[in-house]
Amino acid sequence: KPIVLHLIDQYFCVNVHIIDLSTLDGEEAYKNADFVVIATPTNYDSKKNFFDCSAVETVIELVLKVNPDATMIIKSTIPIGYTASVREKYNTKNIIFSPEFLANKSTDDNLYPSRIIVSCDKDSAEKAHTFAALLQQGAIKENIDTLFMGFTEAEVVKLFANTSDHSWLLQKSLSYYPRFQYC
Repeated sequence: KPIVLHLIDQYFCVNVHIIDLSTLDGEEAYKNADFVVIATPTNYDSKKNFFDCSAVETVIELVLKVNPDATMIIKSTIPIGYTASVREKYNTKNIIFSPEFLANKSTDDNLYPSRIIVSCDKDSAEKAHTFAALLQQGAIKENIDTLFMGFTEAEVVKLFANTSDHSWLLQKSLSYYPRFQYC
């Protein structure tokens, strides 16, 4: 049974210039991509105190195989320190983190985001800003608060947002604290 997402259907009807290039073939999808958004399940095991990030790493490995120049943006919930660790593990600077903040349906939250956060360092700042601009361009909402910060800080904000109603205050604090303004 197909999933019906009314806001997306409405958005595509208004924006008819969008071309459907969907595929289930990862190599085909990634080979010419400038950006690859990784939004895979990362189930948390409370007994082991562990996020299962194996699906994220499977995508990273395939992207690196077929298109090592693509910038990979992790959207999945990940543990603190994960972005830096996979950049080191796979010897690439083309991985950044941009948390999702799903308050309603994911389609609503992408078309009307409460804020956009993209992590980066000096090496990935330009691509992070380009990606944030694409998120803004793809949204219906205008004048979206957009924050850039380090990898660890963005991971902290995401985990804090998952557990607290006061996350927006923390995000603002982190974005204005000079130590966190890497990009």
